[in-house]
Amino acid sequence: MIKATIFTLLQIGLVFHCKAQSIEILPKHDSFTNVVFSSDTMTDIDGNIYSTVKIGNQVWMKENLRVTRFRNGDMILKIDDNRHWIMQNSPALCSYSNGLVEESWKSQLGLLYNGFTIQDKREVCPEGWKVPTDADFYQLIKKAGGPFAAIKLKSKNVDNLVWKQYFYSSLSTDELGFSIVPAGIRKDDFEGISEFAFFYTRKMSSANSFYAFTTNYQSDSFNRTIVSKNHGLSIRCIKE
Repeated sequence: MIKATIFTLLQIGLVFHCKAQSIEILPKHDSFTNVVFSSDTMTDIDGNIYSTVKIGNQVWMKENLRVTRFRNGDMILKIDDNRHWIMQNSPALCSYSNGLVEESWKSQLGLLYNGFTIQDKREVCPEGWKVPTDADFYQLIKKAGGPFAAIKLKSKNVDNLVWKQYFYSSLSTDELGFSIVPAGIRKDDFEGISEFAFFYTRKMSSANSFYAFTTNYQSDSFNRTIVSKNHGLSIRCIKE
């Protein structure tokens, strides 16, 4: 009887801890039986080929964007220096290695882009694709189970790169095939590789900031946040 009582209390404590991680009221759980894993791909203007996945009526890239040019062929400036990056007031991109074994990082994590890139009318996503809206991400979260969406959206691992070990990392199933990878963020310097994932939306929260969605190795949720448009984040394109 004592053992059963202790086990019940542990269960209650675990549920409470999980719910405490969700800092925002998210859509309720929706069925995710209509997930289509296919061989369909998308190709950007650089010739990079991306796997895609259909979740409900949405078609998403399964990988982070790694294009270096706008849709019209114009180059996006690559910035290595930390001071120049945070002071930049026009479109720019960066990668973790900043030139050292860059292709290895790029293929696993994609590139990080600032918010000026999102604003630019030349469009960073390929023809027929777009940077997602708030509504697009909320629909994805609803399909993935609402407040606990990250468990079904996070990748299990990326080659030799894995989410930092923690209770929620071990629970990740990537059941929907969205395969979120811990690409981190760049503020003045790079932060959070193996710990965080941040994705831009196309919705601005002010003249100098954007709404974004994020999860981390300590969380089972996928929440909206606000980031400076000088910060470097991942991009996942969605089919228009």
